[in-house]
Formats: sequence, C-alpha cells, structure tokens
Amino acid sequence: MMNKNKPTRHIIKRNAVKLMAIGLLAVLTTTATVPDLGEPVMAAELTDSKVQSYEDQIAYIEAEMEKLQGQISQSQQDLSSAMLNKQNIDNEIKLLSDKIELTRQLIVELDNNIATTSTAIDEKQAEYDRQYELFKERLRITHEEGEANYLEMLFGAESLSDFLSRVDRIGAFLEYDTMVMDKLLDMQTSLENEKATYEETRAKQTELYNDLVASEAEMTAKSQEAANYITQLQLNAAQMQSLEAQNEQMRNELEQELEDYLKELEAKQNSKYVGGTFMWPVPTTYTYVSSECVWRTSPITGRAEFHNGIDIPADFGTDVYASNSGTVIKSTYHYSYGYYIMIDHGGGFVTLYAHNSKLLVSVGDTVAKGQVIAKVGSTGDSTGNHCHFTMYQNGAVIDPRIYFPA
Repeated sequence: MMNKNKPTRHIIKRNAVKLMAIGLLAVLTTTATVPDLGEPVMAAELTDSKVQSYEDQIAYIEAEMEKLQGQISQSQQDLSSAMLNKQNIDNEIKLLSDKIELTRQLIVELDNNIATTSTAIDEKQAEYDRQYELFKERLRITHEEGEANYLEMLFGAESLSDFLSRVDRIGAFLEYDTMVMDKLLDMQTSLENEKATYEETRAKQTELYNDLVASEAEMTAKSQEAANYITQLQLNAAQMQSLEAQNEQMRNELEQELEDYLKELEAKQNSKYVGGTFMWPVPTTYTYVSSECVWRTSPITGRAEFHNGIDIPADFGTDVYASNSGTVIKSTYHYSYGYYIMIDHGGGFVTLYAHNSKLLVSVGDTVAKGQVIAKVGSTGDSTGNHCHFTMYQNGAVIDPRIYFPA
C-alpha cells in the first residue's frame, strides 16, 4: 500500500514527466501559429490534448486507488475486530468445555457415591426391618400379657425395696421400647433424606450439564459464523488488493506511455530534417500559383486574412502527389478545406493538401514521395479547382518554396 507520508518512486517520476511535458509544450506553442476556428488542429494542440488525456486518466486511476486504499484500510480494521471477536468466542467455548468436563466428572462421582449410598441404604433397611420385627414381637408380648403382668410383677414384691426395684425394671422396659421406636423412626427419616439429597443433587447436576452443552453448541455456532465472516473479509481484502495492484499497474503503464510519448516528441523536436527537398504536389505542367503564402483579401469573405499556403490551379481530377515520404495523420472533410490530407514527414515537418475531389489514402498509411494521394477538386471554401498546399515546421506555417528544388 502506498505510504502517503513519504514520496514514492512513481510520484517522483510523475513530477519529472510533468516538467518534461510543460517544457516541451512551451517549445511547441511558441513556434505555432494560432489557427482560425475553422482551421484544422495543429501539432501543438494535438500534443497538448494527448498529454492532458494521459494526465486525466492517471488522475482518475489515482483517485480510484485513493478510495480503494480507504476501503482496504477499513476492511483490515473490520478483519482485526472480527478475529478478536472470534478469539473471545473460542475462549468462552474453552471455558464451557472445561465446565462441561468438570460437571461430567461430578456426575460420575455422584453416580459412584449413589452406588455406595444405595448399598448402605440396603443395609440400614435390613437393620430397620430386624429392629422392627423385634419391636413388633415386644408389643405382641406386652399386649398378650397386658397390665396384669405388670401388676403381678409389682404385687409379687417381697419388700418395699423389691417393689421399687420392680418399678424401675418396668420403667426401663417401657423406656427401651420407646427408644427402639424412636431409633427406627430416625433411621427411616435418615434413609428418606439421603434419597432426597441424592435425587436433588443428581437432578441439579444433570440440568447444569444440559445447560452447559446447549451453551457450548450455541457458542460453537457463533464461532462458525465468525469464521465465515472472517473468510469473507479475507476474500474481499484479497480482491481489493488485486484490484489495487491492477490499478497501480495501469497507472505505471500510462505514466510510462506518457513518458515515452514526451520523449518521442522531444526527439522529433530536436531532430533535423534529413529528407531532402520536397517535390511539387501536382504535375509540373501546373506551375502557376494563383495565391501565395501571404496576407490577402479573402475571395470568400472579402476580409483581410493570412493565406497559410499556396494555391496551384489544376484541372479537376488531376493527381495530387505526396510532396515527401511520411505518415498520413489526417484524411477527412473540413467545412473550409473540403476534403484534405495531412502528412507527417518527421523532423517537425507536416504538409497539408486541401480542396480535393477524392482522397486515396487513410490515416496511418505510410506514403512515398511522389505517391498519388488525392485528386484535385474544389470542395470546401473554394472558387475553383486547385490544390491548396501548406507546409508546417514544428507547428508553424512556413513558405514551402524554400524546400522545393531550384
């Protein structure tokens, strides 16, 4: 990701390219004439427009990269928060798992205690049954013999001390019976309490266990949701980073294209023309020039204007030649020039052929010196069949006669 606080290589390179463009455009625009609104766009304007187009595209991509970097930054924050949230959930799941295991162990321990207690309960029950049988037997005997037996024991005493002794023994019998009955009742109550305590504890531990398992399942589902969300965030981040890389590549390619284009223009600007002399643009049977490259009164508007070329009258359909070899950069119709052609000859030289009746080449075609490129006509603002011929050097109109052979 680009560090906004430190100039990067592409920014330094971009500034250098801008300086190159400014310097080159300054050279081009100081030598070029300002065309009328109806005149075709010259080299300086084309250069300026193309450079501006590159600048606009680069600026747009950088603006998109700026927005994308903000989205990536936000995505990284979201991802950090999501991962922290999942970590907290997983920690809670770990605690729940530990509690579940502890509760399970308690339940196992309770089950072991229950088995031990059940054995003890069975033993106490057997003792209870034995004591109860003894108690019933004692009651039976007491019922059968009744109060008479006790009275007989008392009145059979031989002395007062014997009587008191017999009273004590009868009281001891009755007290023992009462004690046995209370003990049996206590044993029964103890057994019932032990059962109740076991059942209550077992029920609570089972309920706790089930609650913990349910909570663990719920948190596991949340953990899965968090994991899915993290996966989606990571996928989005990867896509944005891929798009960022594509944008950066596009920007670098455009900057390189602009730099190459400006170097090419600079090379053309500094190069010298080595193509030799230019040839007459129509057959040499037509050498008369009806209008020179000078200020004149326009035959169309009647106003003073600079005539930016020479007019060579010729019959309709006469061949129009490429004055020198080069590349066709214009081949179209203009309301003033009619059907016209422009050829770039290199070294800053461009020629224009206007008012044709027919065009025989297209933009991008490479033409040879003397190649027929059009037919004479009188299209556009014209008063008769002729070839209007203009020569530009570095965007400025020059008199073509100085480059024709003597």
